[in-house]
Amino acid sequence: MENTLGTTGAAVTSPVPIETPPGGYFVMMDHEKSADHCDTLTLARKNGQAMCDAEPLPTSWSIYDADGKFVEDITRSDGRSLSDMIRDFK
Repeated sequence: MENTLGTTGAAVTSPVPIETPPGGYFVMMDHEKSADHCDTLTLARKNGQAMCDAEPLPTSWSIYDADGKFVEDITRSDGRSLSDMIRDFK
């Protein structure tokens, strides 16, 4: 879900993103490099999960919509966080 800041500075969650928006979704590596484009949110989650799990180096993965708005983070299926990977990588 998209995160924005409300007037009080507290996180506000917008409605659940639609499955097939115009322009689709981008799977992003480190919030700046497009790694894949998918027409549906389900496919973006599936492909993003596969790329996240296959990447041996500490990297963050996320999904953005075609307008460049953050949709959600992708977490590793083994439960290791980016912090865990950085710690184990050293």
